[in-house]
Amino acid sequence: MLQIFVVVGFTGWLSLRNGQKAVQSVTTQLHSEITERLEQYLNVYLKVPHVVNQLNADAINLGLLDVQNIPTLERYFWHQLHTFKSLEHIALGNTNGDYIEVLRQKDGQFIVKVKDNTTSPSRHTYRLSSQGKRTQLLQSEPNYDPRFRPFYQVAVKAASPIWTDVYLGFSTQELHTDAVRPIYEQTGALKGVLDAGSNLSKISEFLQSLKIGQTGQTFIIERSGMLVASSTAEKPFVVTDGNATRIKALESRDSLTRSTADYLTKYFGNFTQINSSQQLTFNINNRRQFLQITPLREGNSPETDTLLLPDWLIVVVVPEADFQEHIDVNTRSTILLCLAALAIATLFGILTYRWITQPILHLTAAATALSRGEWNQVVSVERSDELGVLAKAFNQMALQLKKSFLTLSQRQASLAEAQKLAHVGNWELDLATYTITGSDELFRIFGWEPSEIGHRYLKYTDYLKRIHPEDAKVYREIISEAIYQGKPYEFDCRIQIPDGSIRHISTKGEPNLDHKGEVIRCFGTVMDITDRKLAAQALEQAKLDLEIRVEERTAELSQALEQLQQSEVQLKKKAFQLKKTLRELQQTQTQLVHTEKMSSLGQLVAGVAHEINNPVSFIYGNLTYARAYMSDLFELLQLYQEHYSSPPATIQNQTEAIELDFLMEDFPKLLDSMQVGAERISEIVHSLKNFSRFDQAQMKEVNIHEGIDSTLMLLQSRLSETVSHCGIKVIKEYGDLPMVQCYAGQMNQVFMNILSNAIDALEEKRIRIKETGDRSWQEKDYPPVFIKIRTRLQDVASHKNTHQLSPLTPHLLIQISDNGCGMIEPIRSRIFDPFFTTKPIGSGTGLGLTISYQIVVQSHKGKLNVTSTEGHGTEFAIELPLRQTILP
Repeated sequence: MLQIFVVVGFTGWLSLRNGQKAVQSVTTQLHSEITERLEQYLNVYLKVPHVVNQLNADAINLGLLDVQNIPTLERYFWHQLHTFKSLEHIALGNTNGDYIEVLRQKDGQFIVKVKDNTTSPSRHTYRLSSQGKRTQLLQSEPNYDPRFRPFYQVAVKAASPIWTDVYLGFSTQELHTDAVRPIYEQTGALKGVLDAGSNLSKISEFLQSLKIGQTGQTFIIERSGMLVASSTAEKPFVVTDGNATRIKALESRDSLTRSTADYLTKYFGNFTQINSSQQLTFNINNRRQFLQITPLREGNSPETDTLLLPDWLIVVVVPEADFQEHIDVNTRSTILLCLAALAIATLFGILTYRWITQPILHLTAAATALSRGEWNQVVSVERSDELGVLAKAFNQMALQLKKSFLTLSQRQASLAEAQKLAHVGNWELDLATYTITGSDELFRIFGWEPSEIGHRYLKYTDYLKRIHPEDAKVYREIISEAIYQGKPYEFDCRIQIPDGSIRHISTKGEPNLDHKGEVIRCFGTVMDITDRKLAAQALEQAKLDLEIRVEERTAELSQALEQLQQSEVQLKKKAFQLKKTLRELQQTQTQLVHTEKMSSLGQLVAGVAHEINNPVSFIYGNLTYARAYMSDLFELLQLYQEHYSSPPATIQNQTEAIELDFLMEDFPKLLDSMQVGAERISEIVHSLKNFSRFDQAQMKEVNIHEGIDSTLMLLQSRLSETVSHCGIKVIKEYGDLPMVQCYAGQMNQVFMNILSNAIDALEEKRIRIKETGDRSWQEKDYPPVFIKIRTRLQDVASHKNTHQLSPLTPHLLIQISDNGCGMIEPIRSRIFDPFFTTKPIGSGTGLGLTISYQIVVQSHKGKLNVTSTEGHGTEFAIELPLRQTILP
């Protein structure tokens, strides 16, 4: 009884003590969560303008867009605004004074502002139709020159991507800021300036959607103290006599915002001194306020260019009173519950003591006799009274339940890991109660955490609320029809999760009938296919963009053909050139699609490698504990065998049934096999990560041997020995190479293409040997087929100067050879031609070696040569400079 009083009293004291600390902890957590959500939103929202400018600059530098072709730019910007919904306008001004801007209005309509040789020196504003065509002249501004506008001058002065100052729109009276980027010729001459702008009122709308306690606020300010956005209904500017003027946080009409800004000014002196996130407290009218201020640029990773984000400060302030009321209520409830628990525990303790004392005394006497060596007392366990039956049943049940639960736990854990890896959940619908029972992965897919669904079931109506409104009606009809007809179904639909995002799922179900043939329940699975849908949409968008580019280029070619009809001689000459250009465009389109697919494949491979690595790390990390537990269990069994050499018949029979001796001998081998398998999977995951760097656009210093080894690891299934044929021997003669500056993902693709072709050639040789019946190769010291890879540094003095390689730069030589069938000269001379292949239709596109040649020669300024003799094999030689330089 004394222990009950002590435990209950100590528990109550801890609850009161922890309640006092809860306010600070909850406030800190709320500040961090609000700041993190806001930083994530701003990083995404403010990244879009610079990304669009980057895409347009790349298109201009690649020759896909012309800064002088205003009609093409107008059409292209109109399409981009339909793609990037968060942008308000996209514009470009060139060095000739021409200007083009496509702008989205509040009503969703689009207008275009243009100044070119058709409108000069004025800038005309037109309304655009739903097809992007000009319909009505709205305004004409005389003597307009974009080169004297702030956006143009700021970009030229910075000579790099930058944000303009926050400004008030002339017509919208809302805050705006633009991302601007200068465009240069290869010679360094300025072409023009790109401009992509966003409406900052969207940020205020996001702040107002955040739940910050009961009366908490968050707002964003510039280093100058000017207000950018706020979670209150207050606008960051005032209108006087029709003129809008920005205000500082110190001038805010909201008392909490104004007091917070006043405190920060007094504490730091000025806002330029704030360089890191800080949490502070201050009082307003003797009421404590919790404050956190964070620079927007602070939370970015080193890989992110922080200059592409505005130099803003995020402020979150929450009054202590928002949390104290709940703490006081919980404190009173804790005291009452402790008193009630003390009274109930005391009463039950007295009753339980009286109820169990007498049977325990009999059991104690029997145990004491057994400890003295009176083995006949063991029979007391077999007594027919309640205690004897309970003891015997408990012993049997404990042993059986231990084995059953261990097996069940292992199977459930394996199933849960498999479902999590495959993003597949299972469910069961009880038609009597209309409740759904499901696996943890099912609830994760629908946006619930398994800890929120502690009982692992929920109402069918709550489940339907997550189905997208456009798909919910069809989904209910399919379920109803399946229940009515008693037939299985399969359906793809969309779901909405609490954070507002949309996911795509594929669900399958099947009714379960009772002995009367009536449906009593349904069960099935749900698979998250969001990544597959997004990949398909991305590929479709890329295809549409390429089709638009080809159509525009084809239209230009058609126009050129009409003009060339004036001269028969010129017509023939230009027709030949146009056919050649059209062929190059088709090749470029095919190569772009191939590159896009390889990039998507690289991202998919990286995602799969990451998803596999998590469960493998879990398995590999638990093997050490499994070995320790196994050792402890074996030692315990050995002690039992030494001290109880004559166990009861039940234990002896069970030992023989499970083959205990074999189990103790085989279980360590099983753990060794699991460790070997986990290490093998880790090696494959490492290779997948290395090979998935295809989409890295930045040239880096890498270990070229790691790229070759990763590619060989991915091809291991084709190189290894099988029942039907012996393996392919890989001979590595690696030299001592330094780090090489290159595009790692592109070079991995080159290795994959060359090694795959080598394996194909060796498999063709094996087939020819089988067809001719030649078995003499079985008597040789080495396998009949091999691939040899040699790497070394190239002698600089002996290297000839070419337009690809500079004799002043050290080079490396990679030679990949095989003893396959080889090639005849006509085939070898065309091996790098686009679409040329000797494989059957459907087995290759003929672009692998073409792309490899472009990667080595054009992207890396290297050389790719091939030598081959029919019947003796082929050798590819890759020469790369250790450092990339720009030749004069």
